[in-house]
Amino acid sequence: MIGTAHCGSIGGIWNIARPELQGCAAESRADIIHKLGICLKELRECRFWIRLIIKTELLPDAKVANLLDECTQFCNIIGQSVLTAKENRRREK
Repeated sequence: MIGTAHCGSIGGIWNIARPELQGCAAESRADIIHKLGICLKELRECRFWIRLIIKTELLPDAKVANLLDECTQFCNIIGQSVLTAKENRRREK
């Protein structure tokens, strides 16, 4: 699971492990968009570090390939959630 990766800040790892908690704690659509954006930023940072680990051969590809794949999938999911939330906010106006 991506939440077990040692990258970014402790808060960033928590955001990645449980992004739905950010939505539950949000006070407005703008707050949801902001919090999901932070989550996406942390995911992208994790993906950078995972790629660096692979490139520098600190760990074998086989050990981190699944982690990189999961991280990329989470980036896509959270990124699409941000776009959807922004589109919904635009429609409400």
